[in-house]
Amino acid sequence: SEVAEIPDDLKRLFPTAFQISPDAYLAIAAKAQKWVDMAISRNLFFTARRPSDIAEVYLKAWRMGLKSTYYCFIHPRMQAEPSTVRVNKRLQKPKWVAEAQREVVADGAACSLSEACESCQ
Repeated sequence: SEVAEIPDDLKRLFPTAFQISPDAYLAIAAKAQKWVDMAISRNLFFTARRPSDIAEVYLKAWRMGLKSTYYCFIHPRMQAEPSTVRVNKRLQKPKWVAEAQREVVADGAACSLSEACESCQ
């Protein structure tokens, strides 16, 4: 979410994790990986939602010699659940379920991706 009070020069100087390309995270981890016996764990942050785009980044990590990655965060679907608010969860659907139901296409497919993915095969 944008904060109007933050000047543009500061926004450029301090980007959020989602504004930095996953390739930049991989490049740094790959340079250090050859000097580490075990694996370097690296969180990856995506703004892309296509499974094929995300899979390509993980294949690139493997090709670069990374032994592992850590968490995969996808924006805008990331949302922390409030733990300090009393909520009747039995009557609520998670936000991602409601979004997925809106994305159902006319032919009855579960998603609107045009590329084949493992989930749809």
